[in-house]
Amino acid sequence: MVRACVLCLLATVVACGAFAADKPAGDYAGFSHRHQVGLRLGVWSNMGSKPLKADTLDGSYYETDVKEGSFYFEGYFGYRLVPALMVELAAGIVNRGDVSINDNGQSIFGNLIVYPIQLRAKLYPLAGISNRFQPYVMGGGGIYHGRNSIQFTSSVDPFVTFVGESQTDLNFVLGGGVDCSVAHNIALDANVAYMPIHFSKDLISVRNYDALTVTVGIKYVLPFTTRR
Repeated sequence: MVRACVLCLLATVVACGAFAADKPAGDYAGFSHRHQVGLRLGVWSNMGSKPLKADTLDGSYYETDVKEGSFYFEGYFGYRLVPALMVELAAGIVNRGDVSINDNGQSIFGNLIVYPIQLRAKLYPLAGISNRFQPYVMGGGGIYHGRNSIQFTSSVDPFVTFVGESQTDLNFVLGGGVDCSVAHNIALDANVAYMPIHFSKDLISVRNYDALTVTVGIKYVLPFTTRR
């Protein structure tokens, strides 16, 4: 999966060149003064611990199907403060895998899901140069909410409800990437982010949910501009 996403990153660069090869440099002058909204899709690569495939949890027996890598999706809005600095608000979701629990004869089925919500500062060192490629480095903080989301249960008792366990962590995010303008209001995006996630209590027997995400995306460059 990681190899596939690396190929997507290379394809993003090739596509950027193909779309914009015939545009003069001056056409990109306004890109560094405008706000952005977009979507990214890619790979969530596990860098922390992984739940055991089977074990007991608070007296109940559980089984998991959690992979080392999962598909990751996020949406974001970027507000340009000055050409070289943007503040980005991003919200993502990743399904780490299936979880089934047998609790006193009742079967409970769900998914282990992580929701990152981050506020990032993105620094564009080449913002003063009119170029379709704009690399950046980023850093910031985020709220990471992990949840065993119950999908259904074998219980037939209408008064019996099951609430999946959850944990929340406040931590930082570091990374970088490159924006690539391909049209007046459209740009491509390639991004790598490191997210340390350390819950204070176990979530399906694990506290360390560190991750590295590799994503590609597309963004709409808003017509509103910052002051030049």
